[in-house]
Amino acid sequence: MKKIIVFLTLFLTTYFVNAQSRSKCENLAANALYNSDYIKKLTKDWSQLIKENGGTGYGLQSNEADKGIYSFVMVQHYPDRDYNAVWLTVDVNNHVVFEENMADPALNKPFKLKKADWAKLKNCNN
Repeated sequence: MKKIIVFLTLFLTTYFVNAQSRSKCENLAANALYNSDYIKKLTKDWSQLIKENGGTGYGLQSNEADKGIYSFVMVQHYPDRDYNAVWLTVDVNNHVVFEENMADPALNKPFKLKKADWAKLKNCNN
């Protein structure tokens, strides 16, 4: 239970600090990513592993937004640096979401968002 409380505190703190500079649609896209089964599975053990390596937690930072395409980076926080671990894109226009492979875009890993989250994002493709 303590791990869950620590995770939620770190998550909410990071989210609300970053949310101040995000648009409504960026917030919806970030929430959809956090809500996805893919991200939950990807980050399942991150809190413990990051702490074991001297870190404080992780969070999702907005990287860029342009006409219905929202890019984020999942960042691991350490006292001396932040490590950009995973780049993610939500393309509302084409109804796709994927983990980016920075070396070769042909190797991007698509994954699914929940239908309810896509419904919330439907008006964000302007």
